[in-house]
Amino acid sequence: MVLGGRSFERQGLTGTPLAEALPVDLTDRRNTTARVPDGGEGQVVNAPAVTIDGALHPATRLASSSEASRKLWRSLPPLASVSLMGGPRPGAQVLAVTASPGGESHPLIAVQRYGQGRTMVFAGEASWRWRMLRPSTDTAYDTIWRQLVRWLAAPSPGPVALPAMAVASPGDVEPIAVMVRNRRFEPVQDATISLRVTDPDGATRAVVPTLQDPRAGRYVIPFRFDHGGVYRVDADARSGETTLGTATRYVLVGGTDVEMADLALNEPVLQRLAAATGGRYLQASETNELRGLLRVGEADPATEMKDLWHNAWTLLGIMGLLAAEWVVRRRVGLA
Repeated sequence: MVLGGRSFERQGLTGTPLAEALPVDLTDRRNTTARVPDGGEGQVVNAPAVTIDGALHPATRLASSSEASRKLWRSLPPLASVSLMGGPRPGAQVLAVTASPGGESHPLIAVQRYGQGRTMVFAGEASWRWRMLRPSTDTAYDTIWRQLVRWLAAPSPGPVALPAMAVASPGDVEPIAVMVRNRRFEPVQDATISLRVTDPDGATRAVVPTLQDPRAGRYVIPFRFDHGGVYRVDADARSGETTLGTATRYVLVGGTDVEMADLALNEPVLQRLAAATGGRYLQASETNELRGLLRVGEADPATEMKDLWHNAWTLLGIMGLLAAEWVVRRRVGLA
């Protein structure tokens, strides 16, 4: 977190390695950000207001509803000063803004994910005003900073991590990846990794992945998931005699509809369907042949079997015969 107006005075952090990690652009401070949901009209200079994202974000949401959260932010006193920030970087979120004397909205709180962690900018000065200029029973100041710190300090990935994976059907072969880093989160290229995969029946197989991407510390091994159900994957990583860490992940096999999970063209399946039904599979470049094939099909129509009793005319015929029998029997005097 970078906070306080003095951190951005003059050139501030512009041109430093830290500037790249910040969620806002420090080189174009005249650039304005999106206004608050009500348009920002009448907003007091240096007074905070949350954006649409900020009203819902766990770091800045102060009430059970977004409307109530916006009202609480609007009720806070103006800050002593606010450093003008540039617009948000791609992928960053502006959670709160303030109004400059000219009426433009500029970022007050902005966040983004960066590398293995998170970064945040608080461009205001003297946020103590939110506590000292409010009633003693008001806890908004404490709540704001508690939530900002908790979101920023969320647990980072461990030294050994198993990325998420999805296996659509039993029998599929999918790569199991292991990310290995040291205490400084630097990739480890000489790790010895053992994987234990426990299938739904309780049987365990041990496999050893190999280094695929040295720059990321990524080790991979293809694995065949033979049965449907929940698999457990346990990874242990060592560097010499030093234990780097362990990781565990559960993988669901066969829990998704293959047709909806993978919408890509599956030519082998279509070709087998065409062969089994006496048809022909055509690629997009062969569509000009379709008309001729349809004409051939018309000369030999397919036979369709239908039950004779399942139609209205049969029912009407039976009813007519019964009525005729009744009339004849009445005329000859039969009961």
